[in-house]
Amino acid sequence: MIIRLNQYPLCLYPHLALSVGRHKYTGALTVLAQEVVGGLEVKYKADQEWVRVKPTPNAYIINVGDIIQLMVVRKSWVQHRLIKSGVVFSWFFVALRKAMGISSSSSLMYLLLLFAFCELQIIAGKNTLTCTSRRSPCFGKKVLCPSECPLKSPSDPKAKVCFLDCDSPTCETQCKTRKPNCNGRGSACLDPRFVGADGIVFYFHGRRNEHFALVSDINFQINARFIGLRPATRTRDYTWIQALGILFGSHKFTIEATPSPTWDDEIDHLKFSHNGKELTIPNSYLFTWQSSQNQLRIERTSSKNSVIITVPELAEISINVVPVTKDESRIHNYQIPDDDCFAHLEVQFKFHGLSNKVEGVLGRTYQPDFQNPAKLGVAMPVVGGEDRYRTTSLVSTDCGVCFFAAKEAAEKINSVSGYGVLDCTDVASIGNGIVCRR
Repeated sequence: MIIRLNQYPLCLYPHLALSVGRHKYTGALTVLAQEVVGGLEVKYKADQEWVRVKPTPNAYIINVGDIIQLMVVRKSWVQHRLIKSGVVFSWFFVALRKAMGISSSSSLMYLLLLFAFCELQIIAGKNTLTCTSRRSPCFGKKVLCPSECPLKSPSDPKAKVCFLDCDSPTCETQCKTRKPNCNGRGSACLDPRFVGADGIVFYFHGRRNEHFALVSDINFQINARFIGLRPATRTRDYTWIQALGILFGSHKFTIEATPSPTWDDEIDHLKFSHNGKELTIPNSYLFTWQSSQNQLRIERTSSKNSVIITVPELAEISINVVPVTKDESRIHNYQIPDDDCFAHLEVQFKFHGLSNKVEGVLGRTYQPDFQNPAKLGVAMPVVGGEDRYRTTSLVSTDCGVCFFAAKEAAEKINSVSGYGVLDCTDVASIGNGIVCRR
């Protein structure tokens, strides 16, 4: 018996790859461990058409080769081919030779070993995720991604990704989209519509061209700049979140939607700055920028207008830029002018290790004893507090309830990061890895 094992690695750019033309197997048996994309086609004898084999997760395709076909039915097997795809194929070839005199029991043993190898290859085609925070109940555990979303960073920007909630006691991976879920907890979208940690929806309109603290805690603060307009018949502003200011340690990071008279999907409407310096983040899906000592990371979740901001141990923020459309303006009577599409941010926050005293428009909903003032059953429950949460700028901490102290937070972060630091100074990378030094 001769066994040949082949594995084709994940193809991130299938349009640049070569396919495998039509062919037949001269061996005896082929076992294919499938993935979720596919790429195998067989030629149907009746009409000589190529038929796509739809992949089935966690299943095998068994191809019978020429040796068995000739032994049983005295004719050759059908042709098949591989088309280009972004999938991992793991192929196992078994060629039986009569002259070797292998017994049936030995053949069965080899076949069982073959299936064991197949199962290992299915596992090898999936990512495993782990949590690096020692506070997490999942710390150090390697959790396999499900077959429905086997990769943390798939080549298709629209595909669901594998996600591990490091605050969950179950430590199970799940599938999710990388853009903000405006109906999920911790989100802020539309004019602005918030979903608190308690799952209750409320609106906080603030005022146009002013800044408000969304979250203020011991270790970090997140402010928002509101833009908007007030039609002549209105008593308050229509507002949207145009920018975020993120403060932690000695870092000051801003991300904003750039103004535009009209909306164009082919133009990136995001602008970034770090400690007062503007950042250039190339428009490439999965491009990643990170600061020194990996204290801040920016990853493109599409080539334009969508990113994930990660502050390790503190927060993960999904951001998407959208305009106010003409239909929205008509339905809600926004009266948007022709020279401004009011590009704004859709945001969803995931926080780690918040204190019991966390404050802010959204942050206070994470207090363990918080009672949401939003009236249930009201179509548009609006909460106030503009004077409590107003700050003088996007990166200031002077609101009435803010208690983030940059100096104290910097000392705390430095004392923690001094333990086993990896220096990845201002590294940018596309795809799967970066090079760091200790």
